[in-house]
Amino acid sequence: MQTFVRSIQESQGIPAASFSSGNNLLYPSFVGVKAVIFEFENVVFDGTAWQRRCCQWLERLGRNISFALFCSQWRKEIRLHRSVHMSSEEILERCLRRLEIPTGLATELVAACRALWRKASVVDKPFTSVVTLIQSLYEKSMRLGLVSDSLATVSDMQERLNAWHIGNCFSTISSRGDSIDEQSDVAWLIKNAKNLTNDVDTVAFVGREEEQLTAAMRAGLKPFGIHCNPDGRLLTTMEEQRHSVRAVA
Repeated sequence: MQTFVRSIQESQGIPAASFSSGNNLLYPSFVGVKAVIFEFENVVFDGTAWQRRCCQWLERLGRNISFALFCSQWRKEIRLHRSVHMSSEEILERCLRRLEIPTGLATELVAACRALWRKASVVDKPFTSVVTLIQSLYEKSMRLGLVSDSLATVSDMQERLNAWHIGNCFSTISSRGDSIDEQSDVAWLIKNAKNLTNDVDTVAFVGREEEQLTAAMRAGLKPFGIHCNPDGRLLTTMEEQRHSVRAVA
C-alpha cells in the first residue's frame, strides 16, 4: 500500500510530494531537509474512529451532523478550552451542546465516547507505510520530532509509540496537552523545530490539520499535508487524488 502526501497549497509554489512503502521511501521533496516533524493524530495513525462512530450514533437518533462539521467543532472547542485544562469529556460535552444536542443525549454520548477512547488506546493501529517511512528516516540518521495539538499527553504518545515499536525513533516529543502556557501555533512549531536543529528552514512538517500546516509555513518550515477525502478517509492511490473534489491543505 502507498500513502501519498501532498504539500500545502500547490498554488503557493510548493511542489507535491509522496511517501511510498516501496523501495524509494524518500522522494526528492526532502532534498535539503535535516529534520522532520510529524503530527501525531491522523498522520501516524487514524485518530478519528471515535468521531465517525459518534456521527453514526447521532444519525441513528435523527441528528444528521456531518463528519466534517463534527470534527471542525471539536477542534474549535479544543482550542477554546485547552488552556484551562478541561477534560476531554467536558470539552466533548461543550462540543455537543454547540451542535444543539440535548443535554441528556449529550451525557449518554460522552459516556459512550469515553469507553471508545479507553478501547482506542489498546486497538489503534498506525499507518503501516508511515511507520516504514519513520523507521527508514531514523536509520538514515534523520532527526525526527513528533507533536500533538490535541489533548493527548506525551506519556500517552510514548505508550503508543512503544507498542508500535517506534518509540526510540524520535529525538523530541511534544504535546499541547502537557503545555501550561498557550503559545501561538507558529511559536510552538518554531520551538519544536529548534529542538531538532537551529536551521528551522531545513525542517519538514508532515501534518493534516489546516491550522498547523499554515502555521508551519509561517514558521518557515517545509509543510506537507496528508491528502484526505472530506469524510476523513486517507487516500491510498494517486488516481483517487486526481478525482477527489477536495485537497486538504
